[in-house]
Amino acid sequence: MAGDQPRGGAVHPSGKFLYVANQFSGNVSSFSIDASTGALTPIATIAAGTAAHAVTVDPTGRLAYVACAGSVGIADGTLAMFSINPTTGALTALAAAAPGGWSDTFDVAIHPNGRFLYVADQLLQSVTQYLINTNPGNATEDGALQFLTTMNVAQPVRYIRLNAAGSVLYAGSESDASVPAQVILSYGVDATSGALTLIDTDATGARTRGLGSRDRVE
Repeated sequence: MAGDQPRGGAVHPSGKFLYVANQFSGNVSSFSIDASTGALTPIATIAAGTAAHAVTVDPTGRLAYVACAGSVGIADGTLAMFSINPTTGALTALAAAAPGGWSDTFDVAIHPNGRFLYVADQLLQSVTQYLINTNPGNATEDGALQFLTTMNVAQPVRYIRLNAAGSVLYAGSESDASVPAQVILSYGVDATSGALTLIDTDATGARTRGLGSRDRVE
């Protein structure tokens, strides 16, 4: 079963496993997915951090990262990092040290090339970019994040998504419903460095609650 107040989920690239971030219980629930029916079978639940909001899995299916917003009114957002058992789908906390310095960590996204990770911070109004160190032979280095840069977006960004090609990152803001200037920010993504460049800003309805992208409409 999922924990208290499920907020975000991610399907393993193999399609065999589902991971759900639970806000109030501060953990991540893992499930196996029946290939025929789509039915879920619980695997395990593992602690992540206060107010777990979002989870993402890297394209290889080896690593998972969970954005935890932290306590209300306290700047203590965190990012939990896990390795994934390819056979069972179970999560194990990474030995690599997680970076810090966030205030209200709401969402996390990984570039399709598996090299770059982006973190949305609502209170700091920023998107921070990291380089993912992939070294399966070294438990203390594998999955570790190297800080690259922080983009100040001047919006309380809560949700971020990359398109399938990794060429555009979308950031959605959410603040009080009385504020009409809710926007979706579109950033071009440099294919080599992963750096972001603002390309468009579009108004949306109040209180954006999530983002999704699709490359083809049929």
